[in-house]
Amino acid sequence: MHFSDDEWTAKTIGRFYTKPFTAAFVTELVLQHPIETVLDPSCGNGVFLIEAANRLRALGAARGSTLTGIDLDEIACSEAAAVIKWNAPELHAEIINRDFFSVEPDEIGGVSAVLGNPPFVRYQIFSGKVRDRALRCAEDAGVSLSRQSNAWAPFVIHAISFLQPGGSLGLILPGELLHAAYAAPVLRHIFTHFEQVRVLTFDAPLFPALDVHAIALVASGAGGTCKEFQIVRVRNSNGIGPWTSIGHTIVENPLYADSKKKIPRVPEYYLPQKIRGIYRKIQSSVIASSVGQVVSVDIGYVTGDHNFFHLTKEGIRRWDVPVKFRVRTLRSARNMKCSVFTEGDWRRLRDQLGASYLLRIPAASSAERLERIKPYLAEGIRRRVNRRYQCRSRNPWYSVRGVRIADGFLTSMSSGPPKLVMNEAGVAASNNMHVITRREHVDSSTFKAITASWYSTYTMTSTLVEGHVLGGGLRKLEPSEAERVGVLVPSDPDLLKALARLLPEVDRFLRESRIQEASGKVDHLLLDEFLGLSQEEITTLAEFANASRAGLSSRS
Repeated sequence: MHFSDDEWTAKTIGRFYTKPFTAAFVTELVLQHPIETVLDPSCGNGVFLIEAANRLRALGAARGSTLTGIDLDEIACSEAAAVIKWNAPELHAEIINRDFFSVEPDEIGGVSAVLGNPPFVRYQIFSGKVRDRALRCAEDAGVSLSRQSNAWAPFVIHAISFLQPGGSLGLILPGELLHAAYAAPVLRHIFTHFEQVRVLTFDAPLFPALDVHAIALVASGAGGTCKEFQIVRVRNSNGIGPWTSIGHTIVENPLYADSKKKIPRVPEYYLPQKIRGIYRKIQSSVIASSVGQVVSVDIGYVTGDHNFFHLTKEGIRRWDVPVKFRVRTLRSARNMKCSVFTEGDWRRLRDQLGASYLLRIPAASSAERLERIKPYLAEGIRRRVNRRYQCRSRNPWYSVRGVRIADGFLTSMSSGPPKLVMNEAGVAASNNMHVITRREHVDSSTFKAITASWYSTYTMTSTLVEGHVLGGGLRKLEPSEAERVGVLVPSDPDLLKALARLLPEVDRFLRESRIQEASGKVDHLLLDEFLGLSQEEITTLAEFANASRAGLSSRS
């Protein structure tokens, strides 16, 4: 028995149900031989349990096997029990209608395999007694998680505790497992509790209606430490199934059980082995630095209602907004093609009827000072802007916080490579991009060099490693991820000056949509003349970076 697409994509307790063909694919990878017990700790309406039954039947082990499902949703539990009874009457099945974090392993007994799709509930909603209980479960397993952890993180830790030695795991998880700071303890726990670990990335979104990049974690050999790690790319071009593996990277002994040692960045293994070698060679050079060592990266100001707080030149005239209550700004970096944002760029946006001013009213403004702006504030109340979440949390609602003139901008979300742009125009920037501020030891000339250096193929590759992919295929760099991106910053004053002098040429190439030539100029100076990489190494890295820009990289 299968449910309709609408039913399968219905959101229940922060979760979207997995399609049967995806559950079947993961289940087959996990259940490689006959086993006695399978647990789905978030069984929903039973899709993984049914596919487990089908797989065990194919392996000749259906009779005598036990399926256990746990779920907080009473209706889903009833559906799961009915569908299992209908599809697999020969199996013993037990459906437990409880919060998974209230169930102890001793209540069920050790299981041979854990399958499922934990709820993708974010920490803002995942709160109260349920969160406290979940974090205690993780603590009992020896893992300390941040209170900003989303629900799936302690779910994974608790699920592992149910496995017998040698058992296997197959879970659909958000891609945050590989990049979120709060997920690092989860990742370490996985690597120190399984002998083989595979991460499956899919070329089509598993949950199109959910803005989350989902992956599959398949691990075996519970009770051991990681000896083999794979990144596996999986294809499903028709969107229906079945999934087909199209290649993988195998890394021998990639991780450490010693908690004092740093686990290598998992996304590095998305890079082909040859590219990874070149990348690490540059990363270990004397001029390699992380972006966070030379600049700070923060989100731009948050208005709560961009359309109300951003004004065009015509809007300024219509509402008679005085100079003291407006700030020149860059609302969006969409389609930005430059590495230096100039006064001329800002004026062109303004004259094209762009909303290039921000309404900025100091919180302590007196009633007398507000007299001229009262009609526009009344318009905001009429539009119910003051009721919006970010606005009603401010006092007064119309005073936007965190407005500052930064040294540069960084595009945070795009289908192509992120761009670092110098703020020569001296404008503020909204949270549609990140704002860049120089560290105290970085002067303006060095910042020019850093901006040019950003366009090296090494840094472009590093943005792939440190950033992450959203559900729709867009790439995103959070501020913390951006600060981990590698950039080449020479200490030699003459080389720094030469790099800074390249910035106008880099800017010109970007404006002409010739980013490969911009990167070529920077690579020639830094990778060829200074680091002495071979032409083959430089060309190989450039070809990979260019393919990535075109959406053809190995990272799905």
